[in-house]
Formats: sequence, C-alpha cells, structure tokens
Amino acid sequence: MKKKLRYIAPMILALFLSACGDTKVKKEEADSSTKTEQKAEKKEKKKNKTYKVGETVKVNDVKITITKAKIVKPDKNIKPQNGKVLQLNITVKNSSKNKVYVDSSHFTLLKGGKSQDEYYGGKTPISGDINKGEKLSGIIKYDVSKKGTYKLIYTPTFSLDHKEIKWKIDVK
Repeated sequence: MKKKLRYIAPMILALFLSACGDTKVKKEEADSSTKTEQKAEKKEKKKNKTYKVGETVKVNDVKITITKAKIVKPDKNIKPQNGKVLQLNITVKNSSKNKVYVDSSHFTLLKGGKSQDEYYGGKTPISGDINKGEKLSGIIKYDVSKKGTYKLIYTPTFSLDHKEIKWKIDVK
C-alpha cells in the first residue's frame, strides 16, 4: 500500500499543480482583454466628450479654452442677418515643441445641426502662429438668431488625426 501511495501521490500533486497553472493563464488572458476593452471604452468616451465654456482641452500639448460666450451688440455699420451676435472669447497656449497656427476658420458653430455664419463686424477674429511657450487670446463672433444651446467644433490643423474637439455653448 505504501508503494502505491508513493507513486500515486506525486501524480495527483502534478495534476493539481498543472490545473492551477491553466487557471492562472486563463485568468490573465481575461484580465488583459478586459483592460483592453476598458481602455477602448475610455478612449471612445474621451473622443466623443463635449466640453463646456471654461473647460480647457489639451491637444498635442496645445491647450484651448473657450473662456466666455455671450451675446454682444453688433457693429453699428454691419447689421447681423439673423439679428444677434454671439461672441466667443478663446485662449490658446502652446506648450508643444513646434509652432502652431490657430484661426477662426478652424471653428464651426452649429445650432440644431445647422452651421452658423461668422460675423465680421468689430475686432478681427482670432488668427495667428503661436510659438512654443506662447499664448494667443482672441475672439470669434457668429451671426445667430437667438439665445440657446450651440455646439462649437474645433478641428486643429496641427493634429495628425484631424480630431474634432466639441464644446457645448449655452447662451442665455
């Protein structure tokens, strides 16, 4: 009996240990695929995130902030076709190693899916090269018909994937 036990015990131990090894491998695979899925979900949420006025968005070491959104009086010489002028104050800080170019034409304002025209009365809209470590502040004005909720889309030219950054603009 001792002889049989001496041979059977190591076989049972070997089977037990090999079974434990398989379980760990499967668990690691499940964990890594779950982590990959979670990362993909976070990336998708970040990709589709809509920011608010006052929030800073960082794209390739360039920070963009819509600091203020308000209805302003139109220029006395240029009447807006839709009746009101929405002014967006924008600040862009370049912390990247390269010079970047920002222009009002990179921004699109939408109301109910319809693009709103830029208003060119008054000050010149934001536009210019921003050197490393520098900041540019300016405005963009839009010809709008009423107060409400708008969506501002920015497509940076310095981003290789042409990612769109979106802000929700509530005008009261």
